[in-house]
Amino acid sequence: MPDQGLLAPADVRRRRRFALHLLGYALANVVLLVTWLVVALATERWFPWPLVVTAAWGLVLELHRRAAYAPRPARR
Repeated sequence: MPDQGLLAPADVRRRRRFALHLLGYALANVVLLVTWLVVALATERWFPWPLVVTAAWGLVLELHRRAAYAPRPARR
């Protein structure tokens, strides 16, 4: 009986791509927040526009997570 704890190579690739997506999301959000803060301090316009990007991208990221970690039927 094969070990149930091992992942198929396709699953490993899927999860690695998700991890890279998550890293890009985190780094981009740091850049957006710093940009917003600099602009807001300079112009005194405090509308938190990065939250719109963060929320929309976060939704896409959640869909990617679900696809990456969804159980796959075993192939024979």
